Amino acid sequence: MVYSDATASLEVVDKTIERKEKAILKSQDRIEDSRKRLETAESGSSSYKRYESRIEKETAKIEDNQTDIRQIKSEVAGLKDKAAAAESRRENWSNFAFYAVSLIGVFLLVDLFLIPSLMKKAERNLAENPEGEIVRDQVEEDSRFVGTGVAGILDRISLYSGEFVAFWSIIAVFVYYYEVVVRYVFNSPTNWAHESMFLMFGMQYLVAGAYAMLTGSHVRVDIFYAKFSMRGKAFVDLLTSVFFFIFAGTLLVTSYIFSVDAIGQNEVSFTEWAIQYWPVKCVMIVGSLLLILQGISLVLKDIRTLINPENVSSGGAV
Repeated sequence: MVYSDATASLEVVDKTIERKEKAILKSQDRIEDSRKRLETAESGSSSYKRYESRIEKETAKIEDNQTDIRQIKSEVAGLKDKAAAAESRRENWSNFAFYAVSLIGVFLLVDLFLIPSLMKKAERNLAENPEGEIVRDQVEEDSRFVGTGVAGILDRISLYSGEFVAFWSIIAVFVYYYEVVVRYVFNSPTNWAHESMFLMFGMQYLVAGAYAMLTGSHVRVDIFYAKFSMRGKAFVDLLTSVFFFIFAGTLLVTSYIFSVDAIGQNEVSFTEWAIQYWPVKCVMIVGSLLLILQGISLVLKDIRTLINPENVSSGGAV
């Protein structure tokens, strides 16, 4: 945190000096313009006095900005020393972290070689004590929600994209484990761990929206809906799908605007990591498109249900 504060302070100093130097240049241009106008203005006129007053004000602004710049630059040396000391300590802790991670890797390799023997031992114990076997309930596969035809193709896109981003959660386990170790053991916390996982979960949430829609995992108030027949549910779904497509279309357009702005303005995070935001914003477009595609799939299923409800399987796929 000390290193982050020091580097952030230096960035603020640089931007402040840059802003004040631009203000000085603007004041100089205004003074030059006012002096040219004084040459053509009548002495003692209101316009003459106005240009003189402008020159005095801009001159005072230049002096104030120059004073501020000198004061800020006098503090830069101390900030640089503080940042250098923090960076040195950070490098030392980074070396300790590297050795610790290497040691953890060795332990993982040991576990890798021990697991087969432990599994064999567990199997022998289970064979000797069969009454201790744990029987687990079979979990139904989400593939049962996949339909047929065009709807089935769209369903598989939602299914595979959702399953793909689900594995991202494994990354978070290792990243947060690393963060806990370096923070509480080596007193060297990072910004990138929290920020990267925050952005990753945001992207995961957006991409998995279509998967949740496929499996019916979104929150639904179904006090009356649950009592409807298959055809009644399909009819209600078709009516309310209008509101869904309004929402999804708005999300798509807004995501596109956000993405274009992020690319055009080279938008980055406010930490010293300064990661680019445009890939995250572009994932918003992907998530919106997946939602729209899944919405189209549900509409096709509802139409089929209205036409021929007898062909609807118990799992909901048609």
